[in-house]
Amino acid sequence: MLTNAGSWSEIKEESIIKLNNLQNDLLKYLLSTPRTTPSAALCWDFGAMPIKYMIMKEKLTLFYHILSLNSEYLAKKIYETQAKFKFPGLTKECATLINKFNIPDISSDEIRKKIS
Repeated sequence: MLTNAGSWSEIKEESIIKLNNLQNDLLKYLLSTPRTTPSAALCWDFGAMPIKYMIMKEKLTLFYHILSLNSEYLAKKIYETQAKFKFPGLTKECATLINKFNIPDISSDEIRKKIS
């Protein structure tokens, strides 16, 4: 359901809601529970996160992977261009997520050296 979610850009909130509803319906079907079963209980039983956070995780994972590539790779060149000219896309979205959740800035060379 979330194939290549890390590369999805500027996802509308209504799309996330539809994906979340689809996930909840699937979990209810798999457990044969009534439609009134709280979604939080289903996620707890399956150990699942809401779709919104799974997409964020995928984006940050892809971002970290791109940052670890050599400059000869196209993905790394795209990152560098997005960062330089502040274009919309994965680079800007991940910077927003890093600030929002107050996590270490993985685009910083110092942080990447500590992680590696």
